[in-house]
Parts: sequence; C-alpha cells; structure tokens
Amino acid sequence: MTTTRSKRLSKVEKMRLIRHAAYRCFVESGYHATTVDRICEAAAISKGSFYWYFNSKQSIFLDILNNWADEVASELSEQFEPAINDEDRFAAFSVTLEREARRVRAIMPVWLDFLAQMGRDAEVRDGLARFHRRIRSIITELFRSMIPGL
Repeated sequence: MTTTRSKRLSKVEKMRLIRHAAYRCFVESGYHATTVDRICEAAAISKGSFYWYFNSKQSIFLDILNNWADEVASELSEQFEPAINDEDRFAAFSVTLEREARRVRAIMPVWLDFLAQMGRDAEVRDGLARFHRRIRSIITELFRSMIPGL
C-alpha cells in the first residue's frame, strides 16, 4: 500500500504524514475505534512503515499531544506578543484570545479523547500534565509582561 510519494519523504515528513492521518482518524472515530490498520490506510503506508516510526497507537497519540504542546507554545507566543506590545493591549489581547478560541474549537474532539484517556493511562496522564505545565508557564509569562508587578 506504500505509494511512490511516501517513499521519497524524509523521516520528519513521513512522521508528519502519519501523525496527520492518525489525527484525522482519531477525530473521525475516536481513540478506541481507531486502529493502526486504519491509520496506515489513511496515510497510504504499510503497517511496517507505521511501526518503523511509532511503537503503537498510544505512542502516536502521545506524539500528537507533544507536537500540540510545541505548536501551541509557538502560536501563543506569536499571537500574543504583538497584542502585548500594542498601544491598546487589552483590546488587542481580547481579539487574539477570540482567534485562539476559534482554533481550539477545531481540535476539541481529539482533546476530549485525550482527557478520556488520561484516567485510563498513566503515560497519557503524564503527557497531559507536561502539556498543561508548558502552556500554563507561557500564559503566566504573557500576563506578567502585560501587567507590571504581577
């Protein structure tokens, strides 16, 4: 089932392809109903190729969470930095917050699955806790730079 296109991809690109396919499958069917076979089909890769990059369905689930943490950290900084430096920072901050809320709505189905998995699996719980610590730290720093003396 491997395509010529997927054979030419770099390791990072291949992992991104698989991650994106897994994310789509998790959104469509939820974590438990999604199988590695379904992820492979969606990514147009062989099962062996999947296991070359990821140990299990859970490992790609955690990889998605880790990548979200990186993306969210980067996006929060990029989006809120200009708002903080704006002359009317509270109005700019409000507009940026609304934009971020719309983005978060798009990932909500998989996010809810992460939360459901958290109660079942210590590794997912730890991954989610690391994610929340990183995001909380970024948000705290944003507010500190916005409100002197905080």
